[in-house]
Amino acid sequence: MKNICFTIRNIDCGGGTERVGLRVANALVEYGYNVWMVDYDSKRHQPFFETHPKLKLWTILGHGGFERKMRWHFWYGSWKFRRFLKKNKIDVVIDIDTFNANWTAKAVKGLGIKWIAWDHFDFEYTKGWKRTEALQMIKNDAYALVLITKELCKTYLEKTNFDTSFIRQIYNPLSFELNSPIDHHSQKKVLAMGRIAPQKGFDLLLKSWLLVEKQVNDWTLEIVCGYGDYKALEHEAKLMGCKNVICSGPTNDVQKVMSSASIFALSSRFEGFGLVLTEANACSIPAVSYDCPVGPKEIITDGVDGFLVEPENIEQFAEKLLILIKDDKMREEMGKQAYESSKRFAIDLILKQWIELIEE
Repeated sequence: MKNICFTIRNIDCGGGTERVGLRVANALVEYGYNVWMVDYDSKRHQPFFETHPKLKLWTILGHGGFERKMRWHFWYGSWKFRRFLKKNKIDVVIDIDTFNANWTAKAVKGLGIKWIAWDHFDFEYTKGWKRTEALQMIKNDAYALVLITKELCKTYLEKTNFDTSFIRQIYNPLSFELNSPIDHHSQKKVLAMGRIAPQKGFDLLLKSWLLVEKQVNDWTLEIVCGYGDYKALEHEAKLMGCKNVICSGPTNDVQKVMSSASIFALSSRFEGFGLVLTEANACSIPAVSYDCPVGPKEIITDGVDGFLVEPENIEQFAEKLLILIKDDKMREEMGKQAYESSKRFAIDLILKQWIELIEE
C-alpha cells in the first residue's frame, strides 16, 4: 500500500480542520495505508483529537529556541520536510490547508511525489498573508486541489484560471456517526460551537439571544469555544444583559456536547463548510444558520431539517430560534430529518472518493 503523509499546521488545536484531517487520516490507516501526520508549528505536538494507534506522528519544528525562531523561514521547514519524505519513501502528500504549500512545494520538488492540496476555507481567506503565493505554487506543481463544497468549486472556476480537471470536490466527513436518532425533547439548550473570532459571529448570536430571552427564560445558550478567551466572551454576554449564557473551552468529545442540546446555532459571517452543522445533524439536532458563504446551503434544507437565515439578520435569526424553541413537535421532526440528512457525509462515502483520488 502507498505511503501517505498529511501535513497540518497545529495538530494540538481543537478546530474543525484538525478534526476532519485526523478523521480522514485515521480512516485511511484503517483501510490499510501507511499514514503519517506531519505537524509544522504547534506548541505541544500532541493531537487534540483521537488518533489511530497505527497513525504515525512527526513534527517539522521542534521545541528548541532555534527551531522556534525559524518558524517563518519556510526554506528551513522545507529542507527538514524533504529529508523526511525521502527517508520514509512517501508516495502522496496531502496538505490540510493550502497555506502549507509554503513548505511542501519545495520539499516535494523532483521527488515524483503526488501532492494534493486540500482547502478548508472560503475563497476570500486565500487572499491572506502568504496564501496567494501558496495558491500559485499549488497551481504550478500540485496534482489536484480538493475543495469541500460545490459553491467553492464554482467560485474558484469563476475567479481563477485553474483547469476544471485540477479541482476536485469532496465533502468533509462526519467526525462520528450514530446508529439511530436521539430524542432531545426535554433538553432546553441551544448550542453554538467555534473559535472566538469575528468570522464566527458570536457577537451577532448574543444580540439575537437577547431578543430570545425577552420571550423565554427557561432555555440556555451554550457557546463551546474552539480556542480563545471563553471567560471574556461569557463576561461580555453578561454585560450585554444576557442571563442564560454559558461559555466553555474546547472539547474533544463533540458528540457528547452536541447530544446535550436540542437546537444548534451557526452565526458565522462566512464558512468553508460548516462541519459543526453536519455533526449537529448526526445528533438529530435541527440548526438555525446564517445563509453565509459557502457551506450551510449545501448542508441545510431550509424548513426541512433546519432554517437558513439572511446573513447578519439578527431579528430573523432570533425569530427562527423561537419557532423551534416553542414548537416541540417541529423540533423533533426536523431533528429526525437532520439525522437522515447527515448520512450524506458518512465516512465510508467520503473515504471512497479520497481513495479514488489517491489511486488515480
